[in-house]
Amino acid sequence: MELRPYQQKARTAIQEEWREGRKKTLLVLPTGCGKTIVFSKVIEDRVRMGERVLVLAHRGELLEQASDKLEKSTGLKTATEKADQTSIGSFFRVVVGSVQTMQREKRLSKFPQNYFDTIVVD
Repeated sequence: MELRPYQQKARTAIQEEWREGRKKTLLVLPTGCGKTIVFSKVIEDRVRMGERVLVLAHRGELLEQASDKLEKSTGLKTATEKADQTSIGSFFRVVVGSVQTMQREKRLSKFPQNYFDTIVVD
């Protein structure tokens, strides 16, 4: 999928922020301008570097949307960490997880401390 010029500019700006050591980066785009597509391409960049990525969202629909857009725009498939679904043992480098599930100590304790290299909050 080809990004629009403003989306590519956003992707490049995020990567530049991270290269300069600023890891807590906020992407702001108006509704309907493709934030999910932009962060999908950023995630693709990180996976190509060998990273594991966690995408957090508050609602199941957002998790499904993120997973769907990731696969359609990059070909990356995802594992899910939500309620009774777990990504433990999955070979996928991207996990979509609910905030409600991932904030539980019992669930978090199943992952090594630095298991995820990048976390995207949708």
